[in-house]
Amino acid sequence: MNDRPNLDLELMDRVFGMITNERDRQVSKWGKQEHSDLRWYAILGEEFGEIGKSLCEGVDPTEEIVHLLAVGVAWLEHKITDAGRPQEEGR
Repeated sequence: MNDRPNLDLELMDRVFGMITNERDRQVSKWGKQEHSDLRWYAILGEEFGEIGKSLCEGVDPTEEIVHLLAVGVAWLEHKITDAGRPQEEGR
């Protein structure tokens, strides 16, 4: 039973599955990434730009959106572990 009736949990599973698959692809391609916040910001900005490029070219941006979200997850993973050192949430 869905205790959160305003959330489509099946859709969320599908979305998070897409992001997880992309994260797996990224790790397979580049390994575990450890960057400064500024570098993560630049990578995320590049991915954001790819979405804009897709839109301007009339191409479905879904793949680029998944890339953007997966990079955001990678950055958050890095922030939470701080290169292996756990941090408190909200820091």
